[in-house]
Amino acid sequence: MTGWRIAFAVGNPSLIAGLLRVKTNIDSGPLLAVQKAAEFALAHADELCQPIRDLYLQRRELVLKEFQRMGIEYFHPRATFFVWAKVPGHESSMDFTKRLISNHGLVVTPGIGFGEHGEGFFRLALTVPNSAIQDAMLRLEKALKTH
Repeated sequence: MTGWRIAFAVGNPSLIAGLLRVKTNIDSGPLLAVQKAAEFALAHADELCQPIRDLYLQRRELVLKEFQRMGIEYFHPRATFFVWAKVPGHESSMDFTKRLISNHGLVVTPGIGFGEHGEGFFRLALTVPNSAIQDAMLRLEKALKTH
């Protein structure tokens, strides 16, 4: 359900009532299909979650192994489907990502997009099939060799 946002609030009934009044004037809530999908996912979490965790673990290990091989420093993620890594060399995160997109067709997110402390880093998503990740690693390696 990547990108589908759903949540709930618990607490003091008078505060929740106030939140509901504000929320009602902002939007009408998630689509019914999103609510139903979330209901199903929560009811079947035990059977649905482990295969997804295993898949993301496999993808993470693939990326980290390749980053190690290429000498790219990274943060070892523990609970996300993103990997944050240090931009190799002396490029800004924006210049690095622009070069990857323009010259190698590889899309990663520049760290600066997350604030000043993200400068010098880039983020790679693990939300694509293993074959796409392997292709991305080949493109990244080529980009590092041709710069």
